[in-house]
Amino acid sequence: VTGGTVLLQDVEPGLVNIARRRPFLRNILSVGFTNNKLVTWIEKDNVEGGAGATGENAPKSQGSFQWAEKNIPVRKITEFIKVTTETLEDIDEAEADIREELIQQLELKFDEQLLIGDGLTTNIKGIKEWATAFNPGSLAGTIANANESDVIQTGVKVMINNNHYPTHILISPLDAGKIAMEKDMTGRYVTPPFNNSDGTRMSGVAVIENPGVTQGTAYLIDATKVKVRIRKNLGIAVGYDDDDFTNNRVTFLAELRAALYVATNNAKAVVEIDFDAAIAALESGSSS
Repeated sequence: VTGGTVLLQDVEPGLVNIARRRPFLRNILSVGFTNNKLVTWIEKDNVEGGAGATGENAPKSQGSFQWAEKNIPVRKITEFIKVTTETLEDIDEAEADIREELIQQLELKFDEQLLIGDGLTTNIKGIKEWATAFNPGSLAGTIANANESDVIQTGVKVMINNNHYPTHILISPLDAGKIAMEKDMTGRYVTPPFNNSDGTRMSGVAVIENPGVTQGTAYLIDATKVKVRIRKNLGIAVGYDDDDFTNNRVTFLAELRAALYVATNNAKAVVEIDFDAAIAALESGSSS
């Protein structure tokens, strides 16, 4: 063979994609749908009085409460890609790869917004903005040699004490690794409070490791209390934009509309943990 390698080529099928983290929040949160641009919910508020033991011929105990209406707007996430018709004609996998790229990018942006969106202008108000800060309560300053594992255990117990029941710990893989690899003064591994050998649970709560969670930070949540409402599910439209037709171009457009909320009465069901600050808050100042 001369003049090239055409007879020796063996091209693998498919295209090698860019390494990206996996979206994870949509799979664990309470997801539903809405038919409006505002997601509205009703909360019980201003509870007064209540049940009481009552003696004979004595006034009965009275209770009362109010209903409060609250709402939040849905937000839109979009991306488009332009491609020439020649490319679509000449590369068999071009259209499928463009669609896959749009889906991946939108799902990742949606996932990011669900976690850390600030709720301003066009952004979703994410878990970070709804969360309450870690508060050890009566356990403050009571733990010798406090560490990340102590923080997680404290957060779980405090949340249960506040009448909420955590379902997930969202944590960076690097922080999860640090907890698992912690050793004592003799170099032996300190066994973290995992309920099973593969470390997928901690203090009875499912652990989800994802690079989308910033190292040094974790979230303790009751996922049933974090509501995601979809106005328009992720979809892809194909058409012409501006001078696409005369320039032999096609536009692929992906779009999604959604909102996230945590009711005020469930605020303590979502806790943001800053490990450094939380460890300092727990530390008793003595060593053991």
